[in-house]
Amino acid sequence: MKKNLTKARWSVFSVLLLIVLVAYSLSLIALLGWGFIKSLQDKVDYVLQGASASSFPKKFTFANYVSAFGELKVKLGMEFGGKTVYFAEMLFNSLVYALGCAVISTLTPCIVAYLTVRIRTGFNKIVNGIFYFTLLVPIIGSMPSMIQMMTSLRLINTWAGVFIMRIGFTGTYFLVYQASFRSLSGEYAEAAVIDGANRYQIMFGIEFQLVKTIITIAFVINFINYWNDYQAPMIYMPNHPTAAYGLWRMNSQVSSYTDYIIFKVAGFMILILPTFVLFMLFKDKMIGNLTIGGLKG
Repeated sequence: MKKNLTKARWSVFSVLLLIVLVAYSLSLIALLGWGFIKSLQDKVDYVLQGASASSFPKKFTFANYVSAFGELKVKLGMEFGGKTVYFAEMLFNSLVYALGCAVISTLTPCIVAYLTVRIRTGFNKIVNGIFYFTLLVPIIGSMPSMIQMMTSLRLINTWAGVFIMRIGFTGTYFLVYQASFRSLSGEYAEAAVIDGANRYQIMFGIEFQLVKTIITIAFVINFINYWNDYQAPMIYMPNHPTAAYGLWRMNSQVSSYTDYIIFKVAGFMILILPTFVLFMLFKDKMIGNLTIGGLKG
């Protein structure tokens, strides 16, 4: 018995698209690779070669990474006690900030989307209306009022303040979650109810598990965005500087190019490492299959 095998057909568009994607991927890998190589260059070798960003290192060392942990620091203002925050503490602040904000920003629209799909009430129209209004109408210039409100509520310079700011459902992931939950058959919930499951067990134990690939992707993307965010920590919690804010501040300061460029690159390489590890841990789940459809009898 012969098996019918479907052969892949390559069109001109597919070949061109593949070439563009490969070229784009190689350009990103080349930039990161060159940055890593320059971060290992010895300072004396770097100076002798004219402090050129294109010169290939002749002597390699990890001293730049050691210096990054010891010398990268942010001195707080006197209103915050004049404390000096070093790079190790900034990395910890980045972890707390990115992890907390990513969890909240991922679960909040997911829960609201689930409720609007599974619980049919007239209030859903109001929720959807708010979402589409904020999506279509550009709202700019809200930062001064946000700062004033945070200050009045005494949430400025607090972890609770920045976490509360991330509670919202008006991002584009709200639409993705709604489409995902609509694609799930109600037979899953019906079968769970017969087995004695309550609404919370159905929500978190069954239906959230069926869309965990999408939740994982949203979490990883949100984590990377918040890990690289320096503006919000600078404005809303300056007494808890993150690594992104520390590197931005160091890079924006007027300093000698010869003394600091390879040192800065080493700091940026350290900042990239956690996001790379996170992607490697979740890459299998991020490319997992999506569950669509219902049960088969």
